[in-house]
Amino acid sequence: MRIFNILITWLFFLYGCTDSIGNKQELSYQKKDTCFYSLIVPSDIDMPKTPPFDTTIVRASNCSVYILHLESWGTQTSYNLNSPKYSRSSHFNIGQRGTMDITDLPADSYSMSLQACGNGGGFILRIK
Repeated sequence: MRIFNILITWLFFLYGCTDSIGNKQELSYQKKDTCFYSLIVPSDIDMPKTPPFDTTIVRASNCSVYILHLESWGTQTSYNLNSPKYSRSSHFNIGQRGTMDITDLPADSYSMSLQACGNGGGFILRIK
């Protein structure tokens, strides 16, 4: 009976900790009001046979912060966004995921470049 009581107490403790952690994380995301968008660039973007890769992001109206998630391509990966008025860059290592804040960028087309371990290429990112 003592083991049963200890087990029940432990389960209630575990549930209480898990529930409070989950609620805190959920509330923090609600307060930040952040939308995430993933860019998944074709692995052979630098090959001549690959058709041009362009992509469009349509920002959700219910968010106030917009973040791009960027995939790693090698030991070190760099993404650069350029236009006459704006530039952004993200540099990160293997096993990491890069991010780029596009919150203050107006709707437009932007030139993006990707470089990783001697490979890479360019593409157009349209933000609406």
